[in-house]
Amino acid sequence: PVELKIAPSWLQLDFGIMLFSCCSGTASIAGDEECIVEPSPRKASLDFAIVSKEGVKPCDAEQLCTSSAETMPPPSEWLHSDTLSPESAGKQCSEKDLPGMEKASSCHTGVDPEIGEVIKSAEDLLPGRRMSDWQRSWCTPQTVLIYVRGRPGDKLAAAKILAEALQWRESCREILSRSRIPTWQSDFRVLTRTESGHPILYTCFRHIMRANLQHVPEHYAAVFEAAVRSLRGDADQFHIVLDCHGFAHRHLDPRPLIPFMSAVKQPYRDRLRSAVVVGAPYTFNILFKMASKIASEKTFGKIMFKSVQETVAHFLEVGGTEASSALAREFATSRGGTDCQPGAVHGRRLPSELEDDCAAPPTLLAGGRLGSPCGRQTSTASEPDIIAAAAAAAKA
Repeated sequence: PVELKIAPSWLQLDFGIMLFSCCSGTASIAGDEECIVEPSPRKASLDFAIVSKEGVKPCDAEQLCTSSAETMPPPSEWLHSDTLSPESAGKQCSEKDLPGMEKASSCHTGVDPEIGEVIKSAEDLLPGRRMSDWQRSWCTPQTVLIYVRGRPGDKLAAAKILAEALQWRESCREILSRSRIPTWQSDFRVLTRTESGHPILYTCFRHIMRANLQHVPEHYAAVFEAAVRSLRGDADQFHIVLDCHGFAHRHLDPRPLIPFMSAVKQPYRDRLRSAVVVGAPYTFNILFKMASKIASEKTFGKIMFKSVQETVAHFLEVGGTEASSALAREFATSRGGTDCQPGAVHGRRLPSELEDDCAAPPTLLAGGRLGSPCGRQTSTASEPDIIAAAAAAAKA
C-alpha cells in the first residue's frame, strides 16, 4: 500500500515529496501516482484520496498533524509520526506527538489569528501558492492591517489586495531591495521629513523627462520604498509635493499616471497623507481629469492646490521649520539653472536626501546613479526668513 508519513508542515509519500503545506487545499506530486487533497469540513483535518494504478484509496484520517513552519526542513530533521496507510487510516495523531513542535493557533506563530488568516489566504492567491521569505518579511502585522482596514469585514477581499501588492513587490524586487538602481527619470525623491516623522516627496515638472514606461515605474518604486523606510515615530504616511513649474505639453502624456496610481492604490495603500500641487497652470487640468478616472475618491480627497508661498506656509505649520526650509530652497533651485536635469545631478541625491536612508547596499547592478555621499541639511532659519525665501522663489 501507498504509505503517508506526517512531517512538520509537510507531507511525504514513499514515492516522492508532495510540494504542499498542510495548510493548503490542493497538491500534486511527481511520479505515476497523483494525490488529490481536499479540505474537510471538520476543523484541523484533511480528507485524502490517493489515486494510484489500482484505483482510488480513501483515507479518512482526522486531525492530521500540522505545523506553523514556513519552510520545508531537511529530511534529517523531519519528525515522523506513525505511518498511515489505508488499513490504519483511522489512527489519529496530534501536535503533542511530535517533539519540539510548538502549539500554534494559526499558520503564523505569534500573529493575530485574523492577520495570519489574511496572510495565508494571500499566499494561496500567489503564483504556485507560495510566498517567498522576502515577501513574508514584508507582511508585518502593521502592514497587513492596512489591507484588513481597506476591506473591513471581508478577509478574502483583504487577502486579494494584499496578494496584488505582494506580486507587484516581487516584480520590482531588485529595485525595492536596492540590489539595482533604476535609471532616474526626473528629480522625484524624498526631500525632507516633518517634525512628526512624515517624509515629504518632491518633484518638479521642469526635470521630468519624456515618458519611458520601462524606467518610470522603477523610479516610482525606489522613491516610494525609500519614503516608507524614512517614516519615523508614529508616522505611517508621506506627503507628496508636485511642483508644476516647467509644465509643458509633453507632460500631458497620461501613461506615467498608470504605474503611479497603481503603486499608490495597492503596494503603498493608505501611505499617502497629502498631495500638494504647486502653481498648477490651466492645462494641468487636462492631466488632473485623466488621473481622476483611475484614482479613488479617497485619494483625490487628499489633493490640494497651492501657490509656492502657500505651500511653504502650510508645511511650516504642519511640518516645522526644517521641512519648510528644505521646500523653500528646493523651489528656488528648481527655478534656476538648466531645464530637464533628471537624476542625481548638482548635489541632488536619489531616491532620498535623508542621511539615514541614502546608504548604498554592498552590491549594485548596472542602472542609474546613486549620487554623492549624503550630508543631512539642517535649518536654523527663522519663520520670516523661510517665508521670504518662498516669496523670492515664487517671484523667480
